[in-house]
Amino acid sequence: MARTKVDPAIVRPNCPEHPGSRVRLDGFERCRWSDAHRRPRYRCVTVPGTRGHSFSVSVAVRQPTERHPDAGAACPTCEHVYGRHEGVKTGRDFVFGHAEIARLFLRIGEGMSLRAASRELRESVFRVCHRHRPKRLFRSIRPGETSRQANLAVNYLDAFAPAVIAALHPTAWPRVVVLDTTTLFTRGYRRARGQPDDETRVGNLKAGTILIALDGTARGARPTLMRVAGAKDAESWAAFFATLAGAPVFVVADLDAAIGRAVRETWPDAILVPSRHHLAAQLRERALADGVPERIRSEDPILLTRPLPWTGERVKRWTIQPLHDAMLGALRGPAEWAAFGALVERHVPPDRLALRSWIATNEPLIRRAWLIAGRYPDVPRSTGALEGAIGEWLAPLRRRAGRWQNARRLDLVLGLITLRARGEAREARYARLIRAEFLARDNRSHLPEENRLSVETYRSRERQMSWWRTWHDRAEASLPRLVREADRRWRRRAAADHTARVSEHLVRHYAAEVDLRTRLGLPTPPSGRPKRPSPREAVPVRGRHLSDYPELLSEWAWDVNGELDPGRLAAGSHERVVWRCLLEPAHVWETRVADRTYHDSACPYHMGLRVHPAESLAAFYPWLALEWHPTRNELRPDQVTRASAREFVWRCELGHEWSAPVYARTLSGSGCPDRYRLTAATRSKVGRERARRASDTAAMAKVVALPASDDARQAV
Repeated sequence: MARTKVDPAIVRPNCPEHPGSRVRLDGFERCRWSDAHRRPRYRCVTVPGTRGHSFSVSVAVRQPTERHPDAGAACPTCEHVYGRHEGVKTGRDFVFGHAEIARLFLRIGEGMSLRAASRELRESVFRVCHRHRPKRLFRSIRPGETSRQANLAVNYLDAFAPAVIAALHPTAWPRVVVLDTTTLFTRGYRRARGQPDDETRVGNLKAGTILIALDGTARGARPTLMRVAGAKDAESWAAFFATLAGAPVFVVADLDAAIGRAVRETWPDAILVPSRHHLAAQLRERALADGVPERIRSEDPILLTRPLPWTGERVKRWTIQPLHDAMLGALRGPAEWAAFGALVERHVPPDRLALRSWIATNEPLIRRAWLIAGRYPDVPRSTGALEGAIGEWLAPLRRRAGRWQNARRLDLVLGLITLRARGEAREARYARLIRAEFLARDNRSHLPEENRLSVETYRSRERQMSWWRTWHDRAEASLPRLVREADRRWRRRAAADHTARVSEHLVRHYAAEVDLRTRLGLPTPPSGRPKRPSPREAVPVRGRHLSDYPELLSEWAWDVNGELDPGRLAAGSHERVVWRCLLEPAHVWETRVADRTYHDSACPYHMGLRVHPAESLAAFYPWLALEWHPTRNELRPDQVTRASAREFVWRCELGHEWSAPVYARTLSGSGCPDRYRLTAATRSKVGRERARRASDTAAMAKVVALPASDDARQAV
C-alpha cells in the first residue's frame, strides 16, 4: 500500500538544529550487530529542493527487519504492531531496551551467573556473530553464535544497578535484627615451601564471607542487608552496621565474640539476644566431649508405618539419646531446664566436667533470654529456622565462589538478591528506574565529566580508562584482598592477646618466685634496673677536679681509695679508681676518672656490661646451673644473667643434650625436648584417657584391698 504525501500516522521528530523545519523519512539504518534489527533515519530539509541533512533522535528506537522471527507480527508484550516510527526505545548508542536491562537484573537477582545472564540477553534479541568463519575456532566467536563473555551484564550492573538498589533497598535498620553469616569456599593451588616453581592443589580456601541481616519483625525470612566482607571479625561487623541508618532495639545472633564486641561499640543501647539454635549446638558439642553418644540402641524395637528407604525394614533399632533429645526443648523455660539438669546428672559421668562447666557459665545468659522472651514475645528466639532460606538465596553464589573477584560488584549482586527476597523485584519497576536514570544522564550511561575521572597506565602510557569495566577490575577492592586484610587483623589481634597473656603469666611467675625466695631466705631478683642515662653533650673538664662533681662523689669507694684525694684529682685524669654503685652497694668496679666525668659511664652491672655473681643464673636458679654443660660452653653459670638471650648447651640428668637461650629456661620454663617427646603420649587425649583409666583402676584396687586387710588385721 502506497503511503500518501502527508501521512498523519507517522510521527516525525523535530530537528535538534532547525526546530520547525520540514522532516522527511530517510529510510533505515542497519544495525551492525544484528541483521534482524534496524533503526529509523530522518532527514531535515530547510530549503525546498535541496537534499538537507540527516539526523537521529536522542532516544532511538529498534525495529525488527524481515529476518526477525517476529517481523510483521504484534509485540508479544503489548500486542501492538510496530509502526514506521515505533519500536523498542533504547538509549543513545545502546542496543538493549530498558525492559530488557530490567529483565537482566531479575535473572541476576534469581542467582543466574553474569555469563549466563549476558548470553540469555544476547540470544533474546538475536545478537549473533555474522562474520566469516575464523581460522582459530577457539579464540573468537563462531558464526551464528553469541558471545560467551560476561561483560554485558557487568556493564549494565555497574551503570544502573546502584540507582535501582538505592531506590528500593532499605535505608534504616528495623526494630529487630537477626544476624547470620555464610562463608564462601573455593579450591585452588598453593605454592609449596622450598619449591617456588611448583604449585600443589589444596583443599578448601576461604574466598570471602557474606554478612546477612534479617528483619525480625517481618513474617518469614525477609533480608534487610547482605554484604561481602573478608571475615566475620569485629571490624567487618562494625562496617556492616554503619551501612544503614538508625539502630535496632534487639539483635538476635549466636554466641560470637566479634558480634558482641561490634554491637557494644556501634549500638550500645541494643539488647543482644542469644540464638537458641546455637546454644543447643554448643550443648550437644559439650555432651559429645563428655562421652555421651548422640544415638543409642533401643531396648525395644520401634515399629514404623513406612519402611526405611535404605534397608526397607519396618523396625527401627536405634534412637536418639534422651539427653540429646531434650537439649533444644530445655531452653524453652525453667521447667524444661530443670528436667534437663536431671538428665545431665543421670547420663553424664560425675568425673566429666565439660557439659557441667558450660551450664554453670552460661546459665545466667539462658535465664536472661527467658526474661526477654516473656516480656517481648514478638522477638525471635533463634536463627536456625532462617538458615534454609539463606542457603536458598546464596546457593548459586557458593557454587561460583572462586570466580568472584570484585567486592563492589558482588555487593551489587547481593543487593539485587535482597530485593528479590523482599518481593521488590518487578520488571516494570526496574524498567521505570532505569528509564529515569537514562533521562537524568541525557540518555547516556554516565555523564562526560564522570568518564574523564579514571585514568589507567597501559604499556607505559597513560590513557583514559573506559567506564565499562572488565571482569577483573584491579583498581577496586577484591575479595582476596579483603580476606588477606582480615587475616592480618586476626594475626595482629592474636599476637596482642598472646603478648598480654605472656606478660600476665610472667608477672604471676615473678610474684610467686619472689614469695618463695623470701620464705626460703634466698636473694630475690631485682624488679628492674635503671636505664642507661641519655647521652649528653661533653662538657670541657679543663681546670676542674673530681670534687666539682657531687653526683660522682656519692659513688666514690672511700674504703678502697683511702690514699687518693678527690679534691686533687683532675676531672680529665686517666687514674683508675674504684667506685661503688649507689643503688646496689655490692656492685664495685674500677674505671678511669675521665670515663665518669667526660664519657658519662655508669655502673656496668646495671647497664648489662658485667654480671655480678649474686645476680647470675647460678645465684637465682641453682637447679638450672646443675644442667649447665661443663665443657661445651665458654662461660660459667655465674657469668650470665637470668634473662640472657645467648644460647648455651644444656644436659639433663638422663644425658640428653640440647641448645636453648637462658631466658627460655628461666622465664618460659622450658625443659629437655627429648624428655618432652618421650612423655608426649601421656599428654595426648588418648594418653590422658589411658592414664585416667589406670589411676581409676589403681584406686579401685586399693579400695577393694582395704576390707581384706582389715579382716586380716582382725584375724591376727
